[in-house]
Amino acid sequence: REEHPHWALWDPDQYEWDADFGATDINVLLDAFDFLRGQTCRYLRGLAREDWTRHGTHDTFGEIDVAGLMREALKHDQEHLATLSGAQL
Repeated sequence: REEHPHWALWDPDQYEWDADFGATDINVLLDAFDFLRGQTCRYLRGLAREDWTRHGTHDTFGEIDVAGLMREALKHDQEHLATLSGAQL
């Protein structure tokens, strides 16, 4: 809705992660991840073609369009999932 949105970086530090999720069953975490990413995907599917080329400013990536921001989000998710790949399911 904003003409030129600002996207803040949000990534909890390790202490917060361990305190909030460290004792949570891995399958519960994966289910939550699946649910939340499903919501994101449904929202993104509703974007018009021109929405993907809109630009904003991200704290880390600077000037970036929505498509580029989503590519970065996918890389970020892959990093987290790779970390979990050694977890006992």
